[in-house]
Amino acid sequence: MKLKDAIRLQFMHMLKRNDSINVQKIRIGRVSTLILGPVHISPIRVGLLWIHGGGYMSGMKEMVYYSRGADILRKYGVIVVSPGYRLSWQKPYPAAVEDCFAVL
Repeated sequence: MKLKDAIRLQFMHMLKRNDSINVQKIRIGRVSTLILGPVHISPIRVGLLWIHGGGYMSGMKEMVYYSRGADILRKYGVIVVSPGYRLSWQKPYPAAVEDCFAVL
């Protein structure tokens, strides 16, 4: 198993342990996307597009758990959408920006 995959599994394990957060992995177009939401969702909900840190060069969508995105969800009950955009070493600019816009 690659180190990146092991880290991703650890992040997902931590997300699943939290009973107050509902986690869904979906694909929007070609972009693998992680959606975090409160367990009990009301009909009208605010959404937040969470673009993980790393300057479009490093990181992964599962980092939303260790970021302010999960804290904002817990505090305000918003839906947090975290796209797994292509990193710049995989595809040059503007691929990451296009992926994030596609999820929006």
